Amino acid sequence: MSGRADDPFVDRHLDDPVTYKLCTAPAIIERIAALLGPDLLLWHSRYFNKPATGPPIPWHQDAPFWNMEPNNCVSAWLALDDVTQANGCVYVVPGSNQTQLPQIPSQDTGRFGRQADISEYDVSSAIPLELPRGEFYLFHRLLLHRSDSNPGSGSRLALSMQFISPEVELGLEKRKLKVRDFGVQLVRGQDRLQLNPRAEAPLGGN
Repeated sequence: MSGRADDPFVDRHLDDPVTYKLCTAPAIIERIAALLGPDLLLWHSRYFNKPATGPPIPWHQDAPFWNMEPNNCVSAWLALDDVTQANGCVYVVPGSNQTQLPQIPSQDTGRFGRQADISEYDVSSAIPLELPRGEFYLFHRLLLHRSDSNPGSGSRLALSMQFISPEVELGLEKRKLKVRDFGVQLVRGQDRLQLNPRAEAPLGGN
């Protein structure tokens, strides 16, 4: 398996054909291209399995967790189950992508050791993003978002995937420690700059 040895939910587009095909669905790729341009690299994916009574995810922005220059990335979030407020959907603050907030330590929120400091930021305009299974939304790396715990009786599953254009260079020190044979995958157009190591589509993922 090419994903993290301790987390089978991370970067499975590298070794799992089904995950790769979900990440490269034309409906997703073409909408990403409208924002980033015709040349696209897939560099990260994560399944979000929110079990019943699982912990909430705190207010955060993705950019502080990603080492890249320039910090130019668009994410797609694909619902693999129906996602509602009743099972812990994501909430976002419209317009929050204009400001990068400082980070503070986070407690009792699962894998998140840091969160956005909202002590001087108004989150009253937050809206829930409810989705039926099979639909997706796109979001900016600085969009402020969170999710509640899942009070329902069953888990809900989603797949998040991240795309960059070829002029973005990733900081790979920590990523190579976590993911064996890490590389970006060219999913549209050309990569003339080749600033990052490349990975092929998994067998059966073409």
